[in-house]
Amino acid sequence: MDHVLIIEDDSDFATSLELILGLHELQAVHVASGEDALALLERRQGNIRLAFMDIKLPGMDGLSCLQEIHSRWPEIICIVMTGFRDKERLDRAHAVGAADILLKPFRMEKFVDLVKRYL
Repeated sequence: MDHVLIIEDDSDFATSLELILGLHELQAVHVASGEDALALLERRQGNIRLAFMDIKLPGMDGLSCLQEIHSRWPEIICIVMTGFRDKERLDRAHAVGAADILLKPFRMEKFVDLVKRYL
């Protein structure tokens, strides 16, 4: 079964996303930092096809993590979730490998639509 990776330091928000995915019979894995995401992918990248990640994370920021995932595991589709709306940062997200950007706050229907589109 394919899993969705959620890279988000707000555990309550990540839990909400996991619950929504569960309602759609999808498995989610949550980590709170870019470093944890890379370590997890080293161990089990084969069953993760889609990753949602925040830009602002403790330690390695989300864009650096995105760039690393994109270069090492290009088959994983990455979607950035962010409250930042400045064009420069959003353009950089696309440049380093984001398939899409989900601006916070967002409706869960939009989240589910993106999951369905990319899985």
